[in-house]
Amino acid sequence: MPKTYAVYSSFGKTYAERRMRFDARVAAKLPSGEHMTFEGFPGLRLQASMSRKSWTYRYKSPVDGRMRQIKLGEWPAMAFAAAIAAWEKHRVSRDSGAEPSALRRKREKPDARPSPADYTVRQLCRDYLEGYVDVTRKTKGAVEVRRIFKAMLEPIADVPAATITRAQAFDFLESYRATPMLAARLRMELGSAWHYALDAGRLPEQTANWWREVLRGRLKSKGRKVEGKYTGTQKRVLSVEELGTLIRWSPNFSLTVADALTLYLWTGTRGGEIVTMENTEIAEEADGLWWTIPKQKTKGLHNERATDLRVPLIGRAEVVVRRRLDQAKGTFLLPALRMIYPCPARTQ
Repeated sequence: MPKTYAVYSSFGKTYAERRMRFDARVAAKLPSGEHMTFEGFPGLRLQASMSRKSWTYRYKSPVDGRMRQIKLGEWPAMAFAAAIAAWEKHRVSRDSGAEPSALRRKREKPDARPSPADYTVRQLCRDYLEGYVDVTRKTKGAVEVRRIFKAMLEPIADVPAATITRAQAFDFLESYRATPMLAARLRMELGSAWHYALDAGRLPEQTANWWREVLRGRLKSKGRKVEGKYTGTQKRVLSVEELGTLIRWSPNFSLTVADALTLYLWTGTRGGEIVTMENTEIAEEADGLWWTIPKQKTKGLHNERATDLRVPLIGRAEVVVRRRLDQAKGTFLLPALRMIYPCPARTQ
């Protein structure tokens, strides 16, 4: 469950004294997905998302008894004092039997969505980021998509999304041909953004998703450039001699790095899985020691058919894990490396 950061005050104190209880430093460091509450102001919250922090009023509806929430503004544009004033206004309205969220909807246009002629690529990608990427991706991935959009979308950002033609999509991606892997990632994200907008009804149903059609399979890396010539893409594994050299050199590493390297070689698992290994994932079974990596830590996180990854621990991998289990002071077996490579978000 998300953490709640409570900021305490008292009705017995003056307004100025209560106001001083709000700590901007704590608010600035509030993690995404968590919120602050304020004693003395029931229902007032400061909620943090990936890109912003919003003041909200959470209350029980006087109409049907269900919990409702209404946005008051965004911090720091709306200061704590202004948030309290907005909270008080809606609280009085709620106490009088009115439904604050219903009143707001009446004041707004029945259809707040822009018309297809006004719905630009910039707006479409912003909705995709806030409605899908921020919700489903890990922090690192969401930040990367934002960076790509910010750096690359400008040539078409203000074009109505529904009017993008096949030729425009082709020319736009072709302009990034010099960086084919980045262009391929941009193509994939724009295809997903258009699909999201079509599902949400923000584009006419007949709008074509050209991003999933143009340059399919043709944005591939040319590989490294050596002495002015592309060498092509190359994939290889370490030879027996190279492995021997690496293993003989391992005593020169710190014990933690040497242990992580050993687990790489003996299990074939990913670095992000190794550095977040926990003692609760290790079990002694009838046929030996096993490591069960939870699905949410694997690359199959968003694959409905994926399952937890079962890894047998044998040879030097078993030796390392057993020693780490005996020496662990917490749940993580490689805590020093976990400080460098943060643990991926896990389902609560």
